[in-house]
Amino acid sequence: MANAEALTEEEIAKQVADEMQAAADARAEETKQNLVVPTPPKEDSLFTVALERGPEGLGLDVDHYRKGATIGYVAPDGVAGKNGEIKVGDMIQAVNGQVCNTYDDVINCIRNSGKTVELTLLRKHVGMLLSSKMHMQVGARCEWEEFTFKLFSNRELSFEKTQPPAYSGQIDVRLALEVRMVDAPNGGGFLEIETASKTYSLRCADSSVLHGWRRELYECELPSHRPNLTRSHRCRRHHHRPQPPLLDPVSPSLPF
Repeated sequence: MANAEALTEEEIAKQVADEMQAAADARAEETKQNLVVPTPPKEDSLFTVALERGPEGLGLDVDHYRKGATIGYVAPDGVAGKNGEIKVGDMIQAVNGQVCNTYDDVINCIRNSGKTVELTLLRKHVGMLLSSKMHMQVGARCEWEEFTFKLFSNRELSFEKTQPPAYSGQIDVRLALEVRMVDAPNGGGFLEIETASKTYSLRCADSSVLHGWRRELYECELPSHRPNLTRSHRCRRHHHRPQPPLLDPVSPSLPF
């Protein structure tokens, strides 16, 4: 076989130069990617609000929600309410320019702030966490009807009847007094959501669906807002069914 034609010095030099340039371009692209500052998705927004403490503080509650600090309540006649920029569900990222990685960081920074408190907030797009068809007791006769239940990241639960006549509503899960679940011996079970005005009784033949809902609902609700009642008092209207152990409390919501 004939030997391949040897490259000239100029061709070798050009090949080496091309390889070095390609390597340099690759390093530059990698550096460029590493320097890109991550930005929230288009539907999310990052903004800063400066508030002056009033006689009643800032007029808002900070919840410990999903391992972070979230605005849980804004008093309409408070400082934050009159400002009008802060909404329930906004996530606190920094206080007075100091980045806060945990709920405790946020609380300590707000407590140690002076009269002016500057909050950097992330407003995320409201997304759906769960959607399931389950039965709920409705009407004076407490009949079981099928509903579509949807739980959203702003801690609102909506329900809509699947068959006429139309019937729909919403529950602010943050203010739920208690969430209870009972497994049925033959499969499935019951889920109860107790609010200050009403107890919603749900039923599903798939216990795994109910367990998934209870986990999400417990993450959303605030045990700190429950009344200081004994267990027997809290369960007195449900003595016909055995009750599961009460869940452990989580960090409270704090007013400022």
